[in-house]
Amino acid sequence: MGTDRDKTFEELITGLNPLQLAWVRRRIAAETKSDRQASREVGIDKDSPGRWKADGIPLDEIVEAARRDSILLVREQMKRDANEAYEVKRSGLHSKDEHIRQSVSSEILDRILGKVAQTVRHTGDEQGPPIRIVVAGIDLSDDV
Repeated sequence: MGTDRDKTFEELITGLNPLQLAWVRRRIAAETKSDRQASREVGIDKDSPGRWKADGIPLDEIVEAARRDSILLVREQMKRDANEAYEVKRSGLHSKDEHIRQSVSSEILDRILGKVAQTVRHTGDEQGPPIRIVVAGIDLSDDV
C-alpha cells in the first residue's frame, strides 16, 4: 500500500471537515508561520492539529501539497461551496422581482442546456475594408 505522499491532493483532503480545510487554508497563507498561529486564526484549540495528526490525518502532506499548488485547495473549497451557491441562485427563482426571476431562470437554463446560438449578420459596405477575424491570437484575415 502506498504512503500518503503517493496519494493525490484530492485523495488527501477527501476526509477533511470544513474546520480542518479552513485550518489548511490558513496554514499555507504566507503570513502564517506555525500550526499554532493557524489554529488561533481559525479559532480552534492550539492542540487540535496535533490530535488530527495523531488520528491519522496527514496534515503535513496536505499542507505541503497545497503549498505546491494552492489552486487545488481553492478548487476543493469551491466544490464544497457549490451546493450553497446553487441554493442562493435557486432562491432567486422565488424573488418578488420579475426581472430577477427571469434572469435567474435564464441563467440556470443556459448552464443546463447551453446558450441559444446567436446569428451575426454583416450589413456593412461591400466596398469597404474586409472584416478582420482574430481567433486565440491568430490573425485569420488573410484566410477570409
